[in-house]
Amino acid sequence: MKFIAFILMSVSASVHSANRVQSDAELLGALVYTDMSVQFEGETAQAVLSHIKEELGVLMQVYWETERTEGFERDFPVHLTLKDQPALVVLERVLEQIGDMEDSTWQIRDGVVEVGFKTRFAKRLAQRLIVYPIDDLLFEIRDFDNPPQMGTSGSGGGTGSSGSGGGNSGGGFNFGTPSEDPERLSKEELTERIIELIKKFVEPEQWDDAGGECTIDSYHETLLIRAPNFVHRQIGGYPFDPVRPRHLRKRSVRYSNENTKVIVPPQPSK
Repeated sequence: MKFIAFILMSVSASVHSANRVQSDAELLGALVYTDMSVQFEGETAQAVLSHIKEELGVLMQVYWETERTEGFERDFPVHLTLKDQPALVVLERVLEQIGDMEDSTWQIRDGVVEVGFKTRFAKRLAQRLIVYPIDDLLFEIRDFDNPPQMGTSGSGGGTGSSGSGGGNSGGGFNFGTPSEDPERLSKEELTERIIELIKKFVEPEQWDDAGGECTIDSYHETLLIRAPNFVHRQIGGYPFDPVRPRHLRKRSVRYSNENTKVIVPPQPSK
């Protein structure tokens, strides 16, 4: 009975996980493929974000300022005019005003679009541990001390040096021996370089050695990164594609710690 219960729990967990991923893909699709035209002339941040939420028809959690916690000011005035822009672009332009994009962000987690300050999303309990394989980045292309040479000696059908075939100096390529490069980095050194680059270009202030709560550890050609959603998406993107309406062409999304870029291809002429 315990074994059957375990199987049922596992199946239930798998179904829940699949539904959540599908829901997250739909949320991202709404942000990427819904175009909006807005003209905000001093409307409050609460009214503006409510308008975006209603236009998208999604669940949105906004972390407002309270007596105990920091957050967005509900009455902060927004001035913004945009025409036919992806909702994700509109949302980030709004965040630039009400929270400064260096300090605030959005993320998708468990079927909800969350909007708030990065420090709140970066708390340990809101982080996820993801393992990133980096073996392809550590692959070493060896140098050889002489160019390949093709054996062409001999006559008739033979390939040996005596022309009768079967010799050990027959045709084919001779690549010589790998050369020694005193400046070649070891895999451990390359791994450290990769970690340094991630910490430099992906949310520099969020890592533990800069006073944040995100961490990176290496283990057997993998990186173990514990961080919130908005950090992970800049490293490996989302593990799913945004759901695309059939009548629209595929759009590309590039994430960064500044503005997210949504590349919209031109629609084919009718």
